[in-house]
Amino acid sequence: MKHLIVLFVAAIIFSCSSSTTIPTQTNTNKATNNSDSTEALLEGKKLYEANCGTCHKLYKPTSQSEEGWKHEVPEMSIKVNRKAGTEVLDAKKQEMILKYLITASNQK
Repeated sequence: MKHLIVLFVAAIIFSCSSSTTIPTQTNTNKATNNSDSTEALLEGKKLYEANCGTCHKLYKPTSQSEEGWKHEVPEMSIKVNRKAGTEVLDAKKQEMILKYLITASNQK
């Protein structure tokens, strides 16, 4: 029940804030073999929106393949960190963004 409430509240908040995709529990389970929670993917979405939308428009997760995102996220993270003058996106945060984008890109 807690997961449904969190997912419902997150869906309301995020539906108004962006055109990016919110992973559903069904698609999360299918895409990640239950290894990642919806909450973790929503945190990856927040990181994506907060960091990647500062220099350019946010791209839909479906705009890249899994391999494309695996190339793009580390490359863009270097630019974000350089611009900030500190490591804003460490390896853990990059992985969260990547898992969100890959999971959401599989939702069609």
